[in-house]
Amino acid sequence: MRTPVTDVRLVPAALACWGTCGLAVRLPTVPVGVVGATLVIVAVVLAVGRAVRSDGSPRSSRPGSVGVAGSAGHVVLVLAVCGSALGSVAMHRTARETGLLAELVAERAQVRVVGTVRSAPVPLRSTAAWGGDEDRYRVDLAVEQVSGRGRTGPAAAPVLVLAGAPWSGVAYGTRVQALGTLEPTAGGDDAVALLVVRGPPTTVTEPGRVHAGVATVRRALLDVSDGLLRTRADSSPARRSATRPGSPTTSTRRCGSPA
Repeated sequence: MRTPVTDVRLVPAALACWGTCGLAVRLPTVPVGVVGATLVIVAVVLAVGRAVRSDGSPRSSRPGSVGVAGSAGHVVLVLAVCGSALGSVAMHRTARETGLLAELVAERAQVRVVGTVRSAPVPLRSTAAWGGDEDRYRVDLAVEQVSGRGRTGPAAAPVLVLAGAPWSGVAYGTRVQALGTLEPTAGGDDAVALLVVRGPPTTVTEPGRVHAGVATVRRALLDVSDGLLRTRADSSPARRSATRPGSPTTSTRRCGSPA
């Protein structure tokens, strides 16, 4: 019986990628981009050179030659992965730090944006810093155009919209216009800014067939999974005990308080 062998050949590249990303977000954008491009070029040159040598000469039968070849392959992989990670970080930070949107975020300006909804509205439990008991929703918006402080310009960056109940029914893929106040986000956040919106969205374009199909499938999956979770919860001993007539939990829930 053969002993199971754990394949850890991709572990060095994965660790190098994580470490590279963690370091890159703390360094200036331009050097990060330059180093990333250099690493990718070096990786391509090494890979091409290794392929040419392997095609033009027979494999060496010397002891240890296979191990050396494997190590060279790992070096190329690590260089390519790290270079790609640095390039991704540089492009993301360029989108955050340049253009009109970045300037308006720094000024915490009130703006009007046009963009495409890239997520379903997600309800938020907390109402802190929002005022009152109004429900809040979180929506990912890919901003295409921004106007503020008397200026208008293109944009190509994700923004996280924090809005009230009028946004609860906005469909995935809808192109909307919104008026709100920009707030900066953390450096490692996917969204370049937080847009706090008080009013409803204005629909510019309805979602296309592909986006509508994606939304339909997603809604069906959520309905099915929600039913399964509810059935499992209702069948638990704690739920059966809590839903007996006259139980304290039942009385509390009827009053509208959380369990």
